[in-house]
Amino acid sequence: MPNEAFRVRALRLPHTCPLEPDAAADSQVAFTYRQDGWLQMRQPFRPGPITVRLRNEAPHVVVAVLERVQRDPRAITAAQVMGQAEYREVLRFDGRATYDDRARP
Repeated sequence: MPNEAFRVRALRLPHTCPLEPDAAADSQVAFTYRQDGWLQMRQPFRPGPITVRLRNEAPHVVVAVLERVQRDPRAITAAQVMGQAEYREVLRFDGRATYDDRARP
C-alpha cells in the first residue's frame, strides 16, 4: 500500500477505523468488528505489501471496505459556506429569520 492514509469502513454503518502509515509498523494489520463498531481505534501499517485480516464478532453480516482517505480539493466545509457573503445574502432574501431577527421587537 502507498504511504498515505486509508480507513476500513463498515458499509451502511457509521463505523470507520483509520489505517495510518508508519515505517516502524508491522506488515500485517488486523481489524475486529463488534456490534458497536471496530475494536481498534486506529491501526498503523508499514507502506508496501501488507496483509489485512478482518474478523467479524457482530451477530450480523458486515461488509467492510478498505478505502483511500483523500480529501477532495474542491470540497469545502459547512462553516466555510456559511461564512461566505453570498450564503448570508441568500438567507436574507429567502424569508428565513435569523436568531437576531427574531429577538428584535
